[in-house]
Parts: sequence; structure tokens; C-alpha cells
Amino acid sequence: MTDIKRGDDSALNIVQAFLDTTSTLEHGKQAAAYADHTFLPYVYRTEAGEGIIETKDDMVSDILKVGHWLDSHGVTDYHRIARKARFLADDVIEALYVTYALRHAISMIEPYANRMLLRLVDGQWLVALSEHELADPLYVDLYVKPKPGIFSGSWADLDAAITRDETQALAIYQTAIDAMTDRQNQHDFDGWVAQFTMPHHVHYNNADHAVDTAEDVFPFFDSVQHELRRHPGAALSRTASFAAFVTDDRLLG
Repeated sequence: MTDIKRGDDSALNIVQAFLDTTSTLEHGKQAAAYADHTFLPYVYRTEAGEGIIETKDDMVSDILKVGHWLDSHGVTDYHRIARKARFLADDVIEALYVTYALRHAISMIEPYANRMLLRLVDGQWLVALSEHELADPLYVDLYVKPKPGIFSGSWADLDAAITRDETQALAIYQTAIDAMTDRQNQHDFDGWVAQFTMPHHVHYNNADHAVDTAEDVFPFFDSVQHELRRHPGAALSRTASFAAFVTDDRLLG
């Protein structure tokens, strides 16, 4: 699968943004909001068979089951990481992603592969179809078992997208945030800002902020320094809880 540029966003970026938003809604049992991100009738497949969800109420019911399953297993970190994506048309994206459900650093389910189709409807991307390499209906039973290979024989090669050792991801991410933290604790603005690519985006719950120059982020750095000066002896500390490769040279943490 090839990542094709359309406008300002690549297929992979669109898919990852969709997954980030809907994963948060799913884990938080915000089922009605999640349902607003689906195209009905919605089709999903596991080894147990094919399901068709025709109404928003049915979608809400199924998403609540997933959310309750995650809660009952103490899942603290629920991530779906896009691996490959391509435009099939201007308004259709095909994507492969991997699901992680962890209680801190312990997997409650072995990571498993998925495929989905997104459709652009009135300016919003909606999921219309998904396939999940699971032996069971989605997160309904007590024990959920991944079944690698049941669909991916007909998918593009999922492993071809990532050649890095996944076990390295958390250590690499921790090293990166340690460098940022050290520069802040040392009051070194130039060293801190050198840890960022320019331009980049900062995401808040209610807005995205574009950062084009070092001057754009100085007010944030300065506000942190002000708090450190107010509390002599205080220092920042950051601990990575999750990291995964999105591409060979890109991490989500």
C-alpha cells in the first residue's frame, strides 16, 4: 500500500487522527459520540463471522460493550496505531492498523491486526467497514483471542511497513522525553527547542496550535521556568507509559 498525498494530509495522518479520536471515545464509553464517526450500515468481520450494524442505537450498544470489556480488564492504555494507508478514491481510504490494550505495561490482549475503510461524508471521515484478526466477536466475551492471519492473507503485507524492533520503541521514546526534560530543568531554551521539528503541531482537547518558529513556543517554556523558580528545588520528570512505531522513523508515545 502506498501513502498518497491528498491536499495537506496524507492518508496515514488522516487515519491516525481518526484512530486517536475514536480510541479515546471507545475507551471512555462515549458511545454516542463514537457512533457519529461511523457510516451506517457498518460492516465488521472477525473469525466468528460478519456483523452488520444498521442503526446508531445498535452501534452505541456495541461500543458500550467494548468500553465495559476494557474497564473490566483494567485497561489503562488503549491505542490503535496506523501502519499503512492509501486512498482508493478521493473520498475513500483503506488502512491497516494494530490494536494495543494494556494495563500499564502488560498486554490484556496480544496486539492484533485490523483493516478498515474510511469514507469522507460532508467533510468528515467515517468508518464504513472493518476486519479484525480475532477469533471471537468484538470484545463481548470474557476471553478475547487474537487469530493472526485469518484475513491478512488478502491484505497487503502488514509487516513490510515497519522493520524496526517494536521492543525498542519505549526506550527510544523515554530517551527523547528525558532530553526534553533535562533541557527544561537546566533552563536551556535553545537546547529544549532543538528537540522539536519545525513546523509542528500541538494538540489540545479543544484546539490545534501550529508552531512555525522557536519564538512561538518560548511563552510555554517561560511559563514552565516561572513555575520552577517559584518552587526552589523542584524539577520536571516524565515517564513514558507507551510507545509504538508508526513508521520506521516515526514514533507515537
